[in-house]
Amino acid sequence: MLRENIVLYKVYVLKQRKGGSEVVKHLSTHTPFFSSAKAAFLELHKLNFSKNYLVLMTKNNVQINAYRYQSVMGDRDYFDETMELRQ
Repeated sequence: MLRENIVLYKVYVLKQRKGGSEVVKHLSTHTPFFSSAKAAFLELHKLNFSKNYLVLMTKNNVQINAYRYQSVMGDRDYFDETMELRQ
């Protein structure tokens, strides 16, 4: 298999603050399988963080899904379990 054909999903929690952002390292995963990335995203979605935190999913380093904790419907990074995740 050629390396350029490999898909890599990353799911992680990002803490935003003035001066930059940081990945919460113990809350991240990398996988070639969307089903695993989806499961991780949905589990991280259940955690309780302030609005300074986001759950992000990327596919080959391009953001495809995001959820900002404490967001409400209509907000840019809102997500709930009834919504479909992009692959």
